[in-house]
Amino acid sequence: MENLLICLKYAGISWLLCWKWETILRPDCVQKAAIAMNLKYAKSMYNLTGGIFVDDGFGRPTPPFGHYSYQNNTGSTTIVVIGNSWATQQSYLIRNLFPPESTKSFDVFTMPALCVVLHPEKGKTQFVMEFLREIRPDYVFLLLRYNEHAHDLEPFQGDQDMVLKNYLDGLLEVSKYTNAIFLEVDQPFKCDHSTADYLNRFVDLLQKGDGLEGADLPFNETEFLESPVQKRLKIVFEKCPKCHPIDISEELIERQRGMLKTKCAASPAARDRC
Repeated sequence: MENLLICLKYAGISWLLCWKWETILRPDCVQKAAIAMNLKYAKSMYNLTGGIFVDDGFGRPTPPFGHYSYQNNTGSTTIVVIGNSWATQQSYLIRNLFPPESTKSFDVFTMPALCVVLHPEKGKTQFVMEFLREIRPDYVFLLLRYNEHAHDLEPFQGDQDMVLKNYLDGLLEVSKYTNAIFLEVDQPFKCDHSTADYLNRFVDLLQKGDGLEGADLPFNETEFLESPVQKRLKIVFEKCPKCHPIDISEELIERQRGMLKTKCAASPAARDRC
């Protein structure tokens, strides 16, 4: 189990770096050599290959969302991935860990913004729970970005918190049907289009061979650790024995000379893993 979590962590880092590169980089802002070197490692944003979309009780597929079933399985392990757009983008990493020769079945259930285990969605949540009850997968992976549309970012309300209740209700129900649940946790930065200028400046430093000591983003660790998402997940892992965190946050935080910074663009060692 520990080795699997380590593999998931570094696979997640590699995906995150490649995805941010592909979605944020403006080719007109940096030299072509830097772009070419990094695009060698980049994957398609929705790298769903080797399977088919299934039109069933989960709803009519609208690729990349819906019920996706990987094909040509010849092994014995059953895998289910559930989540929002991050699951559509990251499921190929889990497939790499569990290739066709190792799996009996491998199914992915996704929809925009929501992970139907944590965020109840009439019809879809019930269908997924029935699916899990029927096949009883060995492992369930919940891959998601916590976001305002799913109410993940709303203030934590303690014992009366309905978002936490939804998390626990869904996870404890899934726990009845699987050996282990691997839950992606929150990340310590928002590396979105608002940071495009920063990423282009970083690439420029790489191209010029300048030092990267001053290239990291400021980071408030207290704010991150006390966020509503972190407070809820802390309770989740205390109350859900089968839940295990996929946590890459430590690899993205640099601690030196008492300063805390997010390594949004990461170190050369981490980039090499892409």
